[in-house]
Amino acid sequence: MTDIKHWFSQNFLHLNESKTECILFGSKCFDVVPDLGFSLQHVRNLGVKLDEYLHFDKHIDGVVKASFFQLHLLAKVKSFLCQADMEKAMHAFISSRIDYCNALYIGVNQYTLQRLQLVQNAAARPLTNTRKHSHITLVLYSFHWLPVHFRIDFKLLMFVFKALHGLAPLYLCKLLTAHTPNRALRSASQHLLEVPRTKRKLWGDRSFSVVPDFGTLCPWSYTQSLLCPVQSQAKDSFVHNCLQLMTVFIVCCFVYRFFCCCCFYILMPLKNILCVDVARPRKRLTELLLKTALEPPGEKEQQRRNTADRSWGFLFYRSPLEVLPDPSGTRTAALRLAVNRLEGSGEAARAVLTGEEEVMPCGLVISSIGYKSLPIDPAVPFDPSKAIVPNHMGRVTQAAGLYVSGWLKTGPTGVIATTMNSSFDTARSVLEDMGSGALDVSTHKPGSNCIRALLDQRGIKPVTFSDWEKIDQVESQRGEAVGKPREKLLTVEEMLEVTQT
Repeated sequence: MTDIKHWFSQNFLHLNESKTECILFGSKCFDVVPDLGFSLQHVRNLGVKLDEYLHFDKHIDGVVKASFFQLHLLAKVKSFLCQADMEKAMHAFISSRIDYCNALYIGVNQYTLQRLQLVQNAAARPLTNTRKHSHITLVLYSFHWLPVHFRIDFKLLMFVFKALHGLAPLYLCKLLTAHTPNRALRSASQHLLEVPRTKRKLWGDRSFSVVPDFGTLCPWSYTQSLLCPVQSQAKDSFVHNCLQLMTVFIVCCFVYRFFCCCCFYILMPLKNILCVDVARPRKRLTELLLKTALEPPGEKEQQRRNTADRSWGFLFYRSPLEVLPDPSGTRTAALRLAVNRLEGSGEAARAVLTGEEEVMPCGLVISSIGYKSLPIDPAVPFDPSKAIVPNHMGRVTQAAGLYVSGWLKTGPTGVIATTMNSSFDTARSVLEDMGSGALDVSTHKPGSNCIRALLDQRGIKPVTFSDWEKIDQVESQRGEAVGKPREKLLTVEEMLEVTQT
């Protein structure tokens, strides 16, 4: 250490001993261990705890402990998230910890790796509500999650692949040496690699230049079509190692679909993870829910909550069925609710009745659901249970050339932007049908003139766009008088009176 300090000082550097960790890597067979002054049994480098024998027990202990702590926190917000968002959170908080620097785990004993596998199993169970003692293999397969030991193999294979193609750092590329046979052989054109000889299994066989045997990962025949087949001198050394490299890499790219989001150890906040690539209305609602659920209240707010005699909260997966009166029949006594479950994911998720019901005692009911669509023409299909016209992307089923939009298409759900985007989808469907010829636009149709004639025949005066401009002008003038953007006209009679002026 004296020499190191001297080198630092000669190069105008300062060695801060209070922040410097030192460790001696070596065999247990050393007779004499040199005294380095401040040598430790474990040191940390880039977040990885290194021990003197490279067993990584302490590091994996920390990974397992931190992962289960994050699982405990995620369990608290599970009821607020759909399955797709919950899976993103699992990748960000659990998979990223398992995958961080996992190429170092090559050669680690199976008992230690099994602890990481238990973490992955625990992360997969909440996504499908699988019981603790149920088989987990099919669950991992359904999510395309590679088991831990395959993830380690994949990471190492990726490093070798990059090193062979000049995509890795130079110090890794130099560790792989091309093999040149002493005589003419058929394998001379197969890009063979030299395998260094090693004496120690713990140290030499775990080095990057001596890759473990991956021959059991994929069949020999798959490697014949690779662009850069890699092979070694003997079947029992490297012949099954990098020869199968490209095939394993290609196959794992499809299976390991979430690899890109698992390579980062610096974790994003939960609200950022859940709001990536989410529609703006859903993003705003999700951020509001997370802010309410996760952010701790201030001191004054906490005091106010402690002294409050009422509280509020969300009750999800419920639909109102009936308002139940008290015995006198003059006041509200309870609300009968239907229990729902979600089918689908993301924007396609829909609430479906389970057949269960609940009765919630209450004294006040405030309706804020919206309106329920009603059928107006028996010729148009209508689903009374969902109060919508059955459709696919705005195309009415069993009624070619008929389209639907708004809440009649989706039901009373979402905000203004949701309905606007739904209308865009219907418009795209109309344009697609016009372009493909499914919608006949060759014949002239009367359109609005026919409707106007029918309204005149029945004595009904429609409100035109110019009439709406009159209403907008009056509302803006009234709002300006009281210091507001607008003052709304509250009744239809007022609006019609304005249009007639």
